[in-house]
Order: sequence, then structure tokens, then C-alpha cells
Amino acid sequence: MKPFDYVEIRVPAKPQYVSVARLTISGLANRIGFTYDDIEDLKIAASEAITNAVQHAYADNEECEVVIGCALYDEKIEIMVADHGKSFDFEETKAKVGPYHD
Repeated sequence: MKPFDYVEIRVPAKPQYVSVARLTISGLANRIGFTYDDIEDLKIAASEAITNAVQHAYADNEECEVVIGCALYDEKIEIMVADHGKSFDFEETKAKVGPYHD
């Protein structure tokens, strides 16, 4: 199924722009008929994903952006959050953290 609209926004990778993206996403969800509770849940999920990109994708001195793509369908929205930051070696990071014990 093809989306009827696609909206993409690019914001600076700075904490003060997370709310701008979150409000845009909530407005789009409202436009396609999401309930208040669903919009609130969506805002939390979007904030978490965008904040993660802002906090972890770039070095503090880099001027970079986060891209948020929203594909709108009749009854759903697909959201993509992307950055161009450097990746990390999962196994190396896992080894540094050590084993987890309950």
C-alpha cells in the first residue's frame, strides 16, 4: 500500500528541536484521525527516538541534523528517524559493560 502523503523534516541535532519534531508528528497523526491517547503515545515514542539520535549520534562539537520521515496512510503513520552519526561496535561495548546479574 502506498502512502497518500509523505512529510520529511530535518532539524538540528539539538535538544531544543525535539519538541518541534514531536509537535509536527502529533499534528500529522491528528490529521489522519488518531485518538488523543494514541497521539500521546506516539509523541512519547517519537521523542525517545529523536532524543536518542540527538544524544548519541554526534560528537558535541558537530553541527548535524536528524531527519524525520512520516509516511501517511489512511489509518496509520510510519515514522523513520535517521541520523548520519558514527556507529559503534556493539560487541565491544557489550564487553566493556560486563555481564548482567539479577
